[in-house]
Amino acid sequence: MQTLIVHGRAPLHIAREIGAARAVATGALMLGTILGALFGPFFLAGAAIAIGTGVLLESATSLQVVEGAFACFVFLAGVASAVWAALLGLRRRGWQHLAGSLALLPIYYVLLTLAAWLALIDLSVRPFAWSKTEHGLARTSSRRTGSRRHAELAAVRPLSGLVSSQP
Repeated sequence: MQTLIVHGRAPLHIAREIGAARAVATGALMLGTILGALFGPFFLAGAAIAIGTGVLLESATSLQVVEGAFACFVFLAGVASAVWAALLGLRRRGWQHLAGSLALLPIYYVLLTLAAWLALIDLSVRPFAWSKTEHGLARTSSRRTGSRRHAELAAVRPLSGLVSSQP
C-alpha cells in the first residue's frame, strides 16, 4: 500500500521514467493486488453462497444464464491461473516435489487478506510509520548464487528521484 502511495505521488514522473503504458500497468497491478487481498474473500464467499444455494445457475432469462456461466468461468480461470503460476515457479526453481503444498493456497490467501486489513488499519492509524519486515536472503536465493537474471535486473536503471525529503 505504501509503495503504491509513494509511487502514486508523482505519476507523470513515473510515466516519463518507464513509459505511460508501463506506468499504467504497474499502477493497475499494485492496485489490483491490494484490492484483491482486501476484498477477494468477500467476493469468493458471495460466489460460494450463490453457487451453494443454486442462485447463480438458477436464471430467469438467457442473459442471466450467460452471466452465471461467465462468472463461473472467470472464477475457475482465476484459480487455474494462480495454480499455474505457482506450478511454473516451482518448476523453474526445480521444486516440483512441493506441488502438493499448493493445496495450502487457500490458507495463504486468508493470511494475505488478514495482513492486508492489518496494513490498512496500521496505515490509517500511523500513516508515516512503516512496519517493514527484515527478510534477508534465502540459502536458495538466485541473488546469493549470482545468477545471470539477477545481473540483468541489477543493470536496469532505477527510478530516480521518486523518494525525496521534499514534499
